Amino acid sequence: GAFVTRGPSTNNIYLYTLSATESEIRSAHNFVRREFFDRLTEMIPYSRTVLSAPFYCWTSTNVDSFRLNVSIEAKIDRTYLHSSEDICLASLNDYGDWRCLYPTIKDRDAHPLILDGDTASGTFDTCGYVNGTGKLYAFIYTPGRSETTKNNDVLGFLQQYWPFIALGCIVISLSTIYLGYYCYRKLRYRAKYLAEVRAQTDKRIELQRMQEVGAGGGNVGGNDQAQMEHNPLQITINNVNNLQNLPSSKNREEQLAAEEKDQEERLRFISKLESENKELLQLVDNLKGELDGEEIA
Repeated sequence: GAFVTRGPSTNNIYLYTLSATESEIRSAHNFVRREFFDRLTEMIPYSRTVLSAPFYCWTSTNVDSFRLNVSIEAKIDRTYLHSSEDICLASLNDYGDWRCLYPTIKDRDAHPLILDGDTASGTFDTCGYVNGTGKLYAFIYTPGRSETTKNNDVLGFLQQYWPFIALGCIVISLSTIYLGYYCYRKLRYRAKYLAEVRAQTDKRIELQRMQEVGAGGGNVGGNDQAQMEHNPLQITINNVNNLQNLPSSKNREEQLAAEEKDQEERLRFISKLESENKELLQLVDNLKGELDGEEIA
């Protein structure tokens, strides 16, 4: 790659590499993510971590930074046939632990490692200076993505699709609650509607009886029974005697006035019943409209 220099541009530019010994890096830790603890424990041992020969990198002091990444190609240990997603070019951090140059899955997807048989290639962009400690690099094994294990048994199916199963249970529960509430409202309005219909029927029967036999006849209904004391076609001696004892003119006028007053009160009562009957009819129509509206919804 190309370099960005500092100082006089006439000075020579150098890049040095040197193999690292095993004793220098054996104590370095290779920690894994928590999701791999069950299979790999908290960290991977050195024997399974380093897959290529480790090396140090230095540059001359007149190099400020790399303009382009430096490509490195190395033979790696293929005793375990790891996927290219589980291998990375790594260096040691300030705490002496291995860390991939592209640690996240997103970074690895953007800068994929090239694996061809037992040869891996990658890029890096930092080195130490010749007057200090060099930068150490090596290809290491560190899992990148979670393993997807599928079981054919019921427990495996539930483990894989539990979010959808939970969502379905919630939807079914809410639907059941709504259906129960809807049926309750439906039965409640139906009971109210039937009660109003019965009240309207009773008022209509009462009104018809009053129109036929007078105000007193409206109270006859249900288990009540009217008994006729005299046959209207039979004229007894007492009836004839009563007809002969007619009241005087003054008493007759008072009697007629009282009858007219009773008739007016009866007509007012009948008018009141008709008004109440209309209100009941309107209420029944409203309830029926609400029931029809809910059935359509």
